[in-house]
This record gives sequence, structure tokens and C-alpha cells, in this order.
Amino acid sequence: MCIVSKKAMMVKEMLLCFLIYCRINSIKRFFFFITLMVALSSLLIVSILVIIFSGAAIKPIAKNNEQQKQFITDASHELKTPLTSIGTSLDVLSIDCGENEWTDNIKNQTIRI
Repeated sequence: MCIVSKKAMMVKEMLLCFLIYCRINSIKRFFFFITLMVALSSLLIVSILVIIFSGAAIKPIAKNNEQQKQFITDASHELKTPLTSIGTSLDVLSIDCGENEWTDNIKNQTIRI
């Protein structure tokens, strides 16, 4: 009976060790799952914040770019109007006084600009 009780005790100890091992593995898996969920949710939150704040950071740059395009358009128009007037006056002057070195130079400069 003593041998049977020792074997029974060994079986109980082995069963207890197995149950403890299974419980530890279960806890490890649980903490791994929790850690994975925290990491993924953190990544999602950071991604959303980057998208939101990058849009806010780009708005002034886009606005500045649009204002620059508008300035170039306005400046181009403001330069073309006087140049057209100079060219027209030059044509009238050339008809009245004839072409010379000065009128040719003015004509070439207005065409270049």
C-alpha cells in the first residue's frame, strides 16, 4: 500500500505541476493578447492623430501656394497692360516720326518682356 500511495502522490504532484503549467501558459497568452491589443489600438490612435494634424499643418502651405499663384496672375496682368499701351504708343510714334534706333530698341524690349 505504501508503494501505491507513493505512486498516487507522484501522480497527484505531476497532475498539479501540469495544471500549474497550463495555468501559467494561459496567463502568458492572456497578457500577450492584452499587449497586442494595446499596441494595435495605440497604433490606430497615433495614425488618426497624424492624419488629423497633418491636414491642419498642410492648410497654411496650400493657402500660401494659392496666394502665390494669384499674385503671379495679378502681376502678369498688371505688367501686360502698360506694355500693351507702350507698344501701341510706339506704333503711333513710328507712323508719325518713322522708325529709328530708339523706337526699334523700345519695340524689342517690350516684345522681350
